[in-house]
Amino acid sequence: MSKAQGNPFFLEELARAVPEQGTLRVPDTVQAVLAARLDRLPATAKQVLQHAAVIGAEVPLSLLQAVVARLAEELRAPLRHLQSAELLVETRRFPAPIYAFKHALIQDVAYQSLLTVTR
Repeated sequence: MSKAQGNPFFLEELARAVPEQGTLRVPDTVQAVLAARLDRLPATAKQVLQHAAVIGAEVPLSLLQAVVARLAEELRAPLRHLQSAELLVETRRFPAPIYAFKHALIQDVAYQSLLTVTR
């Protein structure tokens, strides 16, 4: 596919987007595919992902809790959703959980989706 320009991440995201969107319209960029995926997330999961993007490539759970002002228990469901959607991965569990973005473009798109004043 010429739009993918041989980028396997773009192809992977396109393969995920078609069944989620139920359409065969192909976005022009991987960023557009990712933005559409983020827009389909539950509101809390999207907010957690956006705040994680502001924190950085590696996201300690304790820092994420402080930024979103939620307890760890309140973050479990959104974090599980983001992991099952393959947007975040848990890179360390002990002594304290740390999450990372599956790909740098996911972090970038999540960050760019926030208003400047919110960042």
